[in-house]
Amino acid sequence: MNIDKIYIPTLGRVDNQITYNTLPDFLKKITYLVIQDQELSEIKKNYPDANLIRLPNEIKGIARTREYIIRLAGKTIFGMFDDDMEFIRRNIDRTTLKKVGDKSQTPMTDDDWIGGMRMQGLPPRESDDIEFGKIAQVFFINGNKITPNKIKWDIQFSEDIYFILQVLSQGGKTIMTDKFLYTHPNGYF
Repeated sequence: MNIDKIYIPTLGRVDNQITYNTLPDFLKKITYLVIQDQELSEIKKNYPDANLIRLPNEIKGIARTREYIIRLAGKTIFGMFDDDMEFIRRNIDRTTLKKVGDKSQTPMTDDDWIGGMRMQGLPPRESDDIEFGKIAQVFFINGNKITPNKIKWDIQFSEDIYFILQVLSQGGKTIMTDKFLYTHPNGYF
């Protein structure tokens, strides 16, 4: 899968862009921090090389921000990541369920970034790909297969799960890999 862009909606992290900092350099080139006006000068100062997209002033809340990003991305293949994610390679062999290394010894490679990810706290599955599973916080979206006008953008809590449920109810599907994981650095998974 070729990803055209990655969007990171962010608020309140002007000096600690966890997701952005975790990305490999080749992905930072196509990554855009989606920010509100009040954080523009601080983000520019702290991340002078980052690509920035300023939200229009009338866009408020994460659900409307996601809608804005999806409409902006249009018919492309893109990523939309929460701003507090870290990415790692699974450290358990699915066939033996034995630990095969510490996450610090098995960082994701550039090639690993081709597929989607699964939450770190979930147990390993028997196969790499999982269809119709729960996806939250880290999305890869095929804009050719989504109709923004058919989605309700009014939920401001668990909006990522609400979004996926709407995609599924419209005949879409989710696919994620069990090989690569995302996690929160503060460990609440």
